[in-house]
Amino acid sequence: MSKGKFLLLNLEEEQTKQLSEMLSNTTSRKIMNFLADKEHAAESEISKALSIPISTTHYNLQKLKQSGLVSVEEFHYSKKGKEIDHYKLANKYVIIAPKSVKGITSQLSKILPAFIGLGIISLLIEFKTKFLEKTSLAGTELGQTIISEKSAIAQSLPSAQIAEQARDLTSSEPNIALWFFIGGLVVIFLYLLVDYFRKK
Repeated sequence: MSKGKFLLLNLEEEQTKQLSEMLSNTTSRKIMNFLADKEHAAESEISKALSIPISTTHYNLQKLKQSGLVSVEEFHYSKKGKEIDHYKLANKYVIIAPKSVKGITSQLSKILPAFIGLGIISLLIEFKTKFLEKTSLAGTELGQTIISEKSAIAQSLPSAQIAEQARDLTSSEPNIALWFFIGGLVVIFLYLLVDYFRKK
């Protein structure tokens, strides 16, 4: 399929009216059926193959292009140096949805960057927290090694045991990244809720 596999429309859009006109137009349907068996074709080729005047072919192709049913991805130059477009069937799934569904899609597209940003920041916080934990643990173990060499009391408490205690203390700390992510989700949810009731 070509870029943009779905053509999402609602019943109130002008494009939906154009689409219905093209699908009910005999000439447009003939052109689409012809293009269905071709990779691409120029206006003159379509006009000759279907025995349709070139002006009529041009008009219908432009309307089909506006409706998103055909696209132009290639061209060539004529002997006179004029650019000749090659038309092909867009090959998209056309979905006609109620206005509310269109609104939901629009809202989701607006908050998608916020979700992505929230996830990235949460991962950075998690990475930084883990890095600081490792640094802190390494410092604890190094400090215990120095103390154990100078103090007899420290010898009664093995460094491995102290390191394990340090891990327990670290693991008991709250997961900052997780709480940040949850807080962000709550804020986004509240925003959507307020926006919904404001527009209702």
